Amino acid sequence: MVKCSILGVVDFIFLSIVYGSAFAAINEGLKYFSAGFIQIFRMLFGFCFCLLVLIIRLIFFPKYRSIVLAHFNGWGILHIIIGGLLNLGIPHCLITVGQEWIPVYGVQVVQPIATSIGAIFGHFVLPDEPFTLQKLFSLILALCGVVCTSVPSFMTSKSDSPPSKIGFGFFLVIISMCMFGIAPVYFKWKAPNADVTVSATVQTFASTIWDVIWSLGFDGPKKMHQMTKDAPAIAWMWPALTGVLSTGLAVHGFLILLKEIGAFGSNFIPFGQLIVGMIISVAILKEWKDYSWWEILLCSIGLLFICGSLFVGFYEKKGIKKNSDSSSDSKSANANEDDFESSENGRLGNIGTSSSSSDDDSKEGLNCPEL
Repeated sequence: MVKCSILGVVDFIFLSIVYGSAFAAINEGLKYFSAGFIQIFRMLFGFCFCLLVLIIRLIFFPKYRSIVLAHFNGWGILHIIIGGLLNLGIPHCLITVGQEWIPVYGVQVVQPIATSIGAIFGHFVLPDEPFTLQKLFSLILALCGVVCTSVPSFMTSKSDSPPSKIGFGFFLVIISMCMFGIAPVYFKWKAPNADVTVSATVQTFASTIWDVIWSLGFDGPKKMHQMTKDAPAIAWMWPALTGVLSTGLAVHGFLILLKEIGAFGSNFIPFGQLIVGMIISVAILKEWKDYSWWEILLCSIGLLFICGSLFVGFYEKKGIKKNSDSSSDSKSANANEDDFESSENGRLGNIGTSSSSSDDDSKEGLNCPEL
C-alpha cells in the first residue's frame, strides 16, 4: 500500500528520532523562554540552515538558479507558503497554547487524528492514495496503541485549569493535528514538483514571520526584549538545536519522505515519534520508575499496537507494487504534461520533473532528490 525504499525507511527512522527527541530540548529551552518565543528562534535557526543550503547549491550549481526562479512563476510559491504554515507555523503555535491547559497524555491521544484526516483528505484529492480497509485497520491499531500508552499518564496527571480552558486547549490541539495531517497531502496535491531546498526555505521563512506576529500578540515586545536580554549563552543552544535538526534538516527529510512513501506514509511520523519519545522517557528520563507493573505492561502493549499499525500501514503484497508504481508513473507523467502546458491549476509546472529535455538540462549536476 505504501511504497517503501531503503531511503524512505532510513528517512522515516531519522525523522522519528529527531522529532521524538526534540521535546527534551524544548523543555530545556522553556527554562529561559516562553513557549511562543522559543518557536520564533526555532523557526529562525531552521530558516538560516535552509538558506545556507540554498546559497551553497546556488554557488556550486549555477544552473540551479533557474529552478529557484521558476518557483516564483504562477501560484507555486503561494502553495508552498500555505503548506509551510499548515506544516510548521500555525500548528506549533496552537499546540504551544493548548499544552498550557491540558496534560501531556491529551496531546498523545489526539495524534491519530492527523493521520486519519490526512488519509481522508488524500482520498478526495490524490488519485493514487485512496482510503482503504487496510488504512482503516492500521489507524484503529494506532488508536488502540496511543490510548494504551496514555492511560498511565491519565491516571497520574492533574490539571489545575478550569474545564473551559481544558476544552479550549483540546480544541486547539485537535486543530493542530488536523493541519499536520493535511499538510503533506496539500504539498503532494498543489506543489508535487517543488524543489526540496526552495520549499524548505520558503516554509521556514513564512513560519518565522507567523511566529513573530504570534509571540508579539501573546508575549508583547517588552517581555520578548526582556527574555532576550536575560537569557544566558547556553539558553540559545536549545532553539538552535531544534531549529537546525528538528526544523531545517527535518523539513528537508520530510519533503524527501513525501516523495518516497507518499502522504499517508509521511503521516505515520507521529507514531514513530511516539515510540522514540517513550524510549527516551524510559532510558534517559526514567519516567517509568514510579509506574506499577500493570501500567508498564499496558504501555508495552500499546507500543506493540503502534508497531503493528506501522507494519499494516507499510505492508504491501507482492505483485501489487509494480502495478501501482506503473499506474502512479502514468498519472504523474500526465500531470506533469498538463502542468508544463498550463499553470492554471496552481502547481509548480516543470520543476523537478523529467518530462522535458530542458528540465533535464537544468538539473544536470544537481545530485539532489526531486519533489
